[in-house]
Amino acid sequence: MSKHTKIALVVAVLVLALVPAAFAGLSAVGVSPDFNPVATSNGYPQWYTDANGVTVDLPVPPSGTC
Repeated sequence: MSKHTKIALVVAVLVLALVPAAFAGLSAVGVSPDFNPVATSNGYPQWYTDANGVTVDLPVPPSGTC
């Protein structure tokens, strides 16, 4: 292993060790039958809300649409 390879490896490890992990705990998961009643039949939650209050919907089209 060359000197430059070792230096690059050490730099890469240090950079990865110093980067904080992106993590937000889920505070709510659920199904909203008023929005899309078909989503209750696929077995997956329709939306997720994290600890910051950000809600993300499951991007699944209703059955019968392409």
